[in-house]
Amino acid sequence: MVWAAATISRFSLCGVGGVPVWYGPFHPHLVIDSEAIAMELTAWQALWLAGCARERSCVTAATVRLILARSATVTAPILDWAAIGSGLTVDVGVNAVNNPALGYCHSDGQTHWRNSDLTTLIEYPGQTR
Repeated sequence: MVWAAATISRFSLCGVGGVPVWYGPFHPHLVIDSEAIAMELTAWQALWLAGCARERSCVTAATVRLILARSATVTAPILDWAAIGSGLTVDVGVNAVNNPALGYCHSDGQTHWRNSDLTTLIEYPGQTR
């Protein structure tokens, strides 16, 4: 499960239980015109990161539940395509009220994914949480 949120200048991704996995400012050279575009970029980052988690687990397929803080401008078929490219299937939802990633968008800190436990991001066939 990946909780995702973004502002024009910052993004955040959290795993199960709201544990932050990757958050901080967007790259300074990115031009982000709206929060909708920021959310789209964050959704793509979430799928890429879940793909990294799948690869580290040495499995050929996995499912990621992606919960966005706001609806992204990208369509479901595009997210499906991006997920397939990472060896995933994706189930997308929107939760703007109880999304733990929102708080990290408004903090000054940052956490890099290389220092995080990625196993909380994806679910494997037959796995229950």
